[in-house]
Amino acid sequence: MPLTNAEKQRRYRERLKQDPEKFENYRKKNLERIKSKYKYKKVSELNDREKSEVRRKWREQKRQKKTENNTIETVTPTSAEITSTTSEITAMSSVKSIQRSRNMYRKKYNTSQNRIITLLRQNEALRKKLYRIQKKQRETIDTLQLDILKLQARNEFLEKALKDTYKSCKNNNERNVLKRIAVQKSTTQIKAKTYMLNMLGVKGGIKKKKEKEKKIVKIKTEVEKFF
Repeated sequence: MPLTNAEKQRRYRERLKQDPEKFENYRKKNLERIKSKYKYKKVSELNDREKSEVRRKWREQKRQKKTENNTIETVTPTSAEITSTTSEITAMSSVKSIQRSRNMYRKKYNTSQNRIITLLRQNEALRKKLYRIQKKQRETIDTLQLDILKLQARNEFLEKALKDTYKSCKNNNERNVLKRIAVQKSTTQIKAKTYMLNMLGVKGGIKKKKEKEKKIVKIKTEVEKFF
C-alpha cells in the first residue's frame, strides 16, 4: 500500500533523529526557511499581544499535528490487518465465484426441468394418440370380423337352402331354373358361375338349347355335303 506524504516525512524525521548532527542541521535549515518565508520576530522582540497570538497558533498547529498523527496511526494498517484484509478479499472473490457458478448451474437446472416437462407432455400426448389409433384399429378389426361371420353365416344358409331346393325339384325344368341363376348377367365371371354351381351341388354347367340345335344343323349339313 503506497505511503502518504505525511507518513514519508514522519519516517524521514525519525531517521534523522537517529543521527543528532544531521537532525540539528535539518532543524536549523527548517528554522531559517520559516524565518525567511514568514519573517518571524524573536520572542524577545514581540509584545504581549503578539506573544499570545503566536502561542495560540502554536497550540493549534500542535493540536492539528497530533490529530494528523493519530489519523495516520489509525488509517495505517498493520501487517496482521493487511493479511486479514487480503484473506477477506480472497474469501469475497471465492464467494462471488461460487455465487456465479451456482447461478449458472441453477439456470441450467431450470432449463433442463422445463425441457423435461415439455418432453413428458409430448410423450403423454403421443401415448394418448397411439391408444386412440390402436382402439380404432381394434374396433375396425372387430367390425370386419363380425361382418365376415355374418357373411359366412348368410352364405352357409343360402348354400343349404339352394341345395335343399335343388334336390327337392321334381323335374329338370325346375332344376334348370335354378341353374340359370349361375349364368345370369350378375354372375358372368367364371369364378362366380363356379361358386354358384357349387352352391347348387352341380358339377357341370347347363347346355343351352340353341347351342345344341346349332350342332345338329352343322352335323346335318356336313352329312349332306358328303353324299
